[in-house]
Amino acid sequence: MNKSLMKSFLVIFAFAALGQCLLSIPLKKSIPFRQTFDTSSNSHLRKNVVNNLVNYQDGIYYAEVKIGKSQQPLQVIFDSSSSEFWIASSKCQSCVIAQMQTYDCKVEDLCITQEEQLVYQFETGFITGNLAKFYLGVPETNSIDYFGVLINEVERIPSRINGVFGLIPSDNLTDTLTQPNLVLQLHQTQQIEKPLLSFYFALEQDEKAGKQNSSVTFGGYDDSKIVGQIEYFKTVQQNTWFVEFNDFEVDGVNVFSQVNYALIDTSSPLFQFNPNIAEKFQAILAQRGIYIGSDNQIPCNSDLPTIAFTLRNTQGNLVKFEVEPSFYLIQSSNLSNVCYLYVYGDCQGPALVVGSQFIKKYLTIFDYEQKTIGLARSINNPQQSTLQN
Repeated sequence: MNKSLMKSFLVIFAFAALGQCLLSIPLKKSIPFRQTFDTSSNSHLRKNVVNNLVNYQDGIYYAEVKIGKSQQPLQVIFDSSSSEFWIASSKCQSCVIAQMQTYDCKVEDLCITQEEQLVYQFETGFITGNLAKFYLGVPETNSIDYFGVLINEVERIPSRINGVFGLIPSDNLTDTLTQPNLVLQLHQTQQIEKPLLSFYFALEQDEKAGKQNSSVTFGGYDDSKIVGQIEYFKTVQQNTWFVEFNDFEVDGVNVFSQVNYALIDTSSPLFQFNPNIAEKFQAILAQRGIYIGSDNQIPCNSDLPTIAFTLRNTQGNLVKFEVEPSFYLIQSSNLSNVCYLYVYGDCQGPALVVGSQFIKKYLTIFDYEQKTIGLARSINNPQQSTLQN
């Protein structure tokens, strides 16, 4: 990883990681779509649908969706912290300048837009777009009508973002328009057996060696990618993927003990701490002579601690998850003995947000029917890391 990429990851986190850090200005009223399309086809029941993910620099994972009758492929970030689906319009000049993949929305490609606009403001800029009805699917499924936002202007969009696919169960697009997530609709149309979505994030070095591929599975999970049992955790707020979080430890020392909530975030590579946890974490590093530099830089040979936190499972028991330094540290690709910490202490929201680095160690299952998250130790070897000494 290079310095500019770490900056990009930090901006992406500020942009996409937390729903409550994102100011959404919704439509006040909605004009019904007056045109519909006959897209009926024979439904097909599958146990699950598995699609490979694109691993970018061992931190961001992209999934492919297909848009329109033309089935145009687009790479988007699957985001468990939001509900919105948005992609860039081919008429968006600032999107083209930002080198985003774009889509030409036309009636003949089964796409309709409205005049009213949606505005999403984030820490470093904003995006604006029109509500649209797309003909949307993922590889190996039949496409369906799906509402989202067609972006027509961006300001300071983070690099490497072409679009976002929100995973929250339902999307309140306007005061009068709510739709269930694509996973639920694929299940309702009998295209997948169960309303489940699971993620396996492979280590980049294993992918390059041809040992594993990162994947997202619709309708189930790949049990060949896990070891041990699956622990399930009930969501604690309606229409979110928040679970109960209780304790946080740094090298066996408890630095936080309070009932709060945590988010397993598929869209960000970072660990985000409550500011109080972050302050104590940095204090422990300072006791070890480790000081975090600009862009979260530290020497690669630093004596970093193992961190751990507890979540309450569906049986009411606390389950501890340990994360070794190899899962929250990555080496610079162009600087000797320079590594970057995947930790970030900002934004008021959940006390803990864990991203793709955590999912590398624990395969993650989102169960839309039971409203639970399943976590199981993945086959990734904890001794194998993105840090090469």
